[in-house]
Amino acid sequence: MSLTYDEFLGTKRHVGSWDGFEPIAVPDALFDFQRALVEWAQRRGRAAIFADCGLGKGQPPSDKVLTPGGWRTIGSLSVGDLVISSLGTSSTIVGVYPKPAQDTYRVYFSDRCSFVVDADHQHICRTNNDRRRGKSWRVMSTRELLASGNIRYGDGGRSRNYDIPVVSPIDFGSSSPLPIAPYLLGVLLGDGHMGGNIVLSSADQFIVDRVSCELREWGATLRRRHAYDWNVITGATGNRRHPFRQALYLLGLLGTRSGSKFVPDIYLFGSVDARLALLRGLMDTDGYVDPGGSCSFYSVSSRLADAVVFVVRSLGGIPTRSLKQTEFGGKAGQPCHVVTFSLATANPFLLPRKAARWNPTPRGNGRWIDRIEFESVQDTVCIAVDSPDQSYVTEHFIVTHNTAMQLVWADNIVRKTNQSVLILTPLAVGAQTLREAEKFGIHAVRSRDGALPPSASIVVANYEQLHKFAPVDFSGVVCDESSILKSYDGETRKAITQFMRTLRYRLLCTATSAPNDYIELGTSSEALGEMGYMDVLTRFFVNDQHSAHPFRKMVESGKWRFKGYAEVPFWRWVCSWARSLRSPADIGFDSSRFVLPPLREVDHVVKVATPRAGQLFTLPARDMREERAERRHTLRERCEYAARLADTSEQAVIWCHLNDEGDLLERLIPDAQQVSGADTDARKEECYAAFADRQIRVLITKPKLGAWGMNWQQCAHVITFATHSYESYYQSVRRCWRFGQSRPVVVDRILSEGETRVLANLQRKSDNADKMFSELVRHMKDALIIHPMNKDSEAIEVPQWV
Repeated sequence: MSLTYDEFLGTKRHVGSWDGFEPIAVPDALFDFQRALVEWAQRRGRAAIFADCGLGKGQPPSDKVLTPGGWRTIGSLSVGDLVISSLGTSSTIVGVYPKPAQDTYRVYFSDRCSFVVDADHQHICRTNNDRRRGKSWRVMSTRELLASGNIRYGDGGRSRNYDIPVVSPIDFGSSSPLPIAPYLLGVLLGDGHMGGNIVLSSADQFIVDRVSCELREWGATLRRRHAYDWNVITGATGNRRHPFRQALYLLGLLGTRSGSKFVPDIYLFGSVDARLALLRGLMDTDGYVDPGGSCSFYSVSSRLADAVVFVVRSLGGIPTRSLKQTEFGGKAGQPCHVVTFSLATANPFLLPRKAARWNPTPRGNGRWIDRIEFESVQDTVCIAVDSPDQSYVTEHFIVTHNTAMQLVWADNIVRKTNQSVLILTPLAVGAQTLREAEKFGIHAVRSRDGALPPSASIVVANYEQLHKFAPVDFSGVVCDESSILKSYDGETRKAITQFMRTLRYRLLCTATSAPNDYIELGTSSEALGEMGYMDVLTRFFVNDQHSAHPFRKMVESGKWRFKGYAEVPFWRWVCSWARSLRSPADIGFDSSRFVLPPLREVDHVVKVATPRAGQLFTLPARDMREERAERRHTLRERCEYAARLADTSEQAVIWCHLNDEGDLLERLIPDAQQVSGADTDARKEECYAAFADRQIRVLITKPKLGAWGMNWQQCAHVITFATHSYESYYQSVRRCWRFGQSRPVVVDRILSEGETRVLANLQRKSDNADKMFSELVRHMKDALIIHPMNKDSEAIEVPQWV
């Protein structure tokens, strides 16, 4: 069929058109550089974003953060320090980023607590509608909460709308033995007198019997003094101090009176069981539970009330504190501190008559945002942590959060078209995508069989499942970790490109883009509907290879060079549809918080006793056939060397390329787990997640199975066998050496004497990649400034003379 001249021009157009629209909703939870990238991609409609950056959150330097050793100001924390996450466990700080003076706000909560944050700080929260509909948590910045206008609702705004997660019972990592059993200490702090004599006052035989039992371990007993008063008898006389009295003395409690009692720090930061036992001793004596299950603690000691508030919060409860004036004989007594709380994680009583009233599903066991008010202009500090939800616990046990781009882009497409958008991911990355969607309040579902939700939504699927879907069901598609396209065989890549061809909205995303030759950029261009890689090569390049066969030339990618006039036009054309950055500074934004730790690459040349068959001594392999023979010949020696390198107490990931390598390594390393191509998808995902959670010490797998999309910053040791594929090598290393990594990363590269040319080829590709990135960034700055990223207004015109 012949083409009109308009149609012919359309097939030759190589400066991409703007087929998108103005963004509908871009949450403030994205950082400024991410927001700019998403808005640009939204306006363009078909775009590629190659961004390799991490995130953070900001609080004033004087604000307190909970650590395993107690409270510390956020300004005093350093990379590598431990903080407590929302899960109650310790997490490592992987980044500390001071931020210049800016507006800060005080966030008040329903339990009368508050903390100060900046406008970009992200909060894990949910609305009243979210709770009623069973939706998961979303992430909103302080700015978004202020702009929402619905922090309160109902008549006169009397109802609070947003609640935040309650911290799980906190594990401070303490295993030190406590001087006195925590329940016994709690009882003495509640109903004990620790002056000259140690006296317990109780009318409950249960408590008396329990205390008697625990005192026997000290060789002490209880003796009735009056109706409800019991002396602690130690048997020590004269100047000798019984060990039990000595323990109270060393804790600073001997001689304290009702108004001066306190809980020693060693008990506040004890184990979960120890803190619960302490609370039960306090509540069995000075506590009360009403018929509805609400718990209250009463004490004239302000420090003791503070301790109960701390312990309840550290166990996942929500306490509030008030002051009540006491009266005795018509005269005012000491003010009484009242701590009222709900606790869903454990019964705070042992005393049966009180324990029976405990409510395990309290309605009030939550923390709601009450209001947000401007505080001042001040410096803040942002920290990034490696907890699963990237949260940490601030003063008053308030949980905070960080973190995402493709989800926002896809969500805008769904809003615009009222049709679903498909996000394609590598294996095991889909689960991560769904978790991020939940945090940002974006509706996304996973489909493994081609089934679609009844209403428009974001659908997440693996690349391998693409054949189960039809393009007509979607208005847009996202290729997550799109650099994986090059690793697929021709038919698979062709199928992906063909699927995308009819869709108006397309986005290619990767956090670790690694183009090292021009063919790779052509692959991305073709997927977006721009030029195919052969068109790219013939338009902008010449090949010094003298073969007339086009595919032979394509394979010899290292021979391609720019035509004399074409370098600047080429990069300007790439900049019309792609943005690439290794740091926000590449596109004009502050990059002070995105600095990676050092990467140390160590080459290990393994020698073997005998050369390959037909050789007197080992020579470098001359072609792929000889390289394959060399790898088979040296398999045991290389694997044994890798096993010795992995023989540490630290985690390591070993990237192999042959099934026999993986099988032998698994036998050589007892605590290693191998993920192979024969494993089910479910097992692959399970092992990758277990490695991320530190449940697997050594993971063995192939780059084509796990080198794309995974976040393994908890591991700082990479072991890999030599490979010609720069893409797979780069991606393998970047699973660990990526933003969020807090330690220097060591990459041990193992090869035999016959594989030396592999490293030279890898270095050539690395140099090409660096050059290409540099050129792309330079031309983005010079020709197409990312901000404000104005939309082109000039349309292609057909000459009048046609």
